[in-house]
Amino acid sequence: MFNIGDLIIYSGHGICRVDNICEKTVSGITRTYYVLHPMENNHQLIISTPVNDDKVVMLEIIHQ
Repeated sequence: MFNIGDLIIYSGHGICRVDNICEKTVSGITRTYYVLHPMENNHQLIISTPVNDDKVVMLEIIHQ
């Protein structure tokens, strides 16, 4: 699980910052979501994606 402030690679949007982790109810189902902000964001895009979404690739950026 990622933490608020982490930089991750999000499929389709590149490097994103985790701005928040919150619970949302969609279609009567409450799940935990990451709120992501792409670093190259010309349109002020905000992405909400479930923490346990197997269909989306989210990778940790390796720090050396």
